[in-house]
Amino acid sequence: MKKIIYLALFICINNVTFSQNHGFSFNSIFRNNSGSPITNTEVDIVISIYQGNATSSTVYEEDYIGYETNFLGLINLKIGEADSITFNSIDWSTPPYFLEVEVDGDVLNYSEILAVPIAMYAVYGEDADADPTNEFNDSIWLDGNLLRVSDRGGTESVDLTPLTGAGTDDQNLTGATLTGTSLQIDIEDGTSTTVDLASLQDGVDDADNDPSNEYNTSFVLNGTNLEMTDAGGIQTVDISSLTGTGTDNQNLTGATLTGTSLQIDIEDGTSTTVDLAGLQDGTGTDNQNITGSALSGTNLT
Repeated sequence: MKKIIYLALFICINNVTFSQNHGFSFNSIFRNNSGSPITNTEVDIVISIYQGNATSSTVYEEDYIGYETNFLGLINLKIGEADSITFNSIDWSTPPYFLEVEVDGDVLNYSEILAVPIAMYAVYGEDADADPTNEFNDSIWLDGNLLRVSDRGGTESVDLTPLTGAGTDDQNLTGATLTGTSLQIDIEDGTSTTVDLASLQDGVDDADNDPSNEYNTSFVLNGTNLEMTDAGGIQTVDISSLTGTGTDNQNLTGATLTGTSLQIDIEDGTSTTVDLAGLQDGTGTDNQNITGSALSGTNLT
């Protein structure tokens, strides 16, 4: 029969975070009546938590049946994991709470829990509904240079002006210099940057690095050939397809005078109209009267 004389008991807080696995670690060394650790031995452990005193009903209980001590006689329990729902419902803001340790039917320890309520109350605060999800941040935004964060408790702000230098990010480009194929771009109060423009070159090996002698020197129409000349020679393109039958000869096909409007028609093209009113005699009308007549021989004037 196992004989437990006493516990060397110590408790530490562990994993008190916003999660479903709230709890704390319980560590003890079991010893026999001569003070030697009870090693590699199965024991039955019952952990109970009371609110107020030992005569109160338990608010939480978990069992470890057939738990085996290690080679040092040490046990390491995670109180709260066995029934996390019940454990998480404990209102740690209303102490005192007491921890009872029962081993093989004997109560070996009954002591007030001091550290755990402080830690758990720091998690929940005065949360009447014990629901940490409704304390989450619900918005964050930038208001000018102020960063504002809002939750159920209100809005907190921090001034980010020191991060903006003079309060503005306006800068001017101060220059650009082309050296060979390297373009250096300079910016006000900043570091210059360089970009290689070699890929924009025409691929010709320019031995003298003088692009001016590669300019086009002439551009002429020779018949239906368009000829372009530079230092590399003459390039020709036939544009006869743009001339239809190869000629631009067309005939005027008619002219019609309507009032003072003269319409001129052209072969395979669009007619045009010209107003000839300006050629009249200036009286505003072309109506004229015969002012007299005379017969001289057979001539009528």
